[in-house]
Parts: sequence; C-alpha cells; structure tokens
Amino acid sequence: MTKIDDVLLELNRSVNTYMKSIPIFQYNNAPYRLIDNYSASPYVRCDVCGCYPVTVVSVLEGSDSRKLRLCNQCIDILAGQRISECFNVFRAKRQNILFNRKLIDQLSLMLDDNIHADTNLQLKKSEFKDLQKILKHLCDGQNLTSSQIQLVDNYLQA
Repeated sequence: MTKIDDVLLELNRSVNTYMKSIPIFQYNNAPYRLIDNYSASPYVRCDVCGCYPVTVVSVLEGSDSRKLRLCNQCIDILAGQRISECFNVFRAKRQNILFNRKLIDQLSLMLDDNIHADTNLQLKKSEFKDLQKILKHLCDGQNLTSSQIQLVDNYLQA
C-alpha cells in the first residue's frame, strides 16, 4: 500500500467514525440514523422539504429500513448541528489529497529513503523536519503555502 492509500483509508475511517457519533434523529415520530452522504449525480429531490436539485445528499435510514434523502439544510435542521459543513470539510480534504497524490507519495518515499540512508540526498535535520511538516499538511488535506511548495520542488527536482 502506498502512502496515499493509507491517507485516504484514514480519512474514510474518520468519516465513518464521525457518522457513527451522530445521534439518532426523530422524523415523523420515527427514529432515523445517518448512513451516508454523497454528491448526487443525477440530482435528487429532498424527501423532507421537496427542494430540487439536491447536489449533496445525506441518507437517513429508519428502523423499518425506509430511507430518506435529505438536502444540507434539512439534515442540519433535523440534527440541530452543522453536519453538512463537516461533510463539506471532509470532501475538500479528500479533493486536496487526491490533487496532491503524486506529491504525497514522492515526498513520503524521499523521507523514508533519507531515514534509511539509501540515497545520495542527505537532508539536514531542520530540512527533514520541515519536509515532514509539509507531508503532514498534505496528508491532512491542507493547502501548502508558496514557500512550502518551493521547498518541496527544490528537493524533488534534486
């Protein structure tokens, strides 16, 4: 498994953990639990308020296995918290990680090689720590500053 596979697996696990932490909802005197959140294609209609098009769907499942597809506004109202915002953050992190896939794998390999001294490129301790910090930012789905990008480019081109 590559570093990027590990990072995406960890992000997916954190999403699942988050979904399990959300309490059961009451809708029309029946209990429902959140089971999924996805980008809809084709678009769907919200089963609660009827709005269309819903591009990001939260799926609730009732105790009778009935499923409801909800828009962001309805899921936030039923939950009493900004669930849609959390999923938007997860989605943005995933998109950034996928965009930086090659960079994450290259940087990870370079740092691993440096630890094992199998390479001609020996990093100073401060450079090594800076690159580790950059790798952590990338793995967390964050964007890099221009100086961080420049530093990484200098080492990956060496």
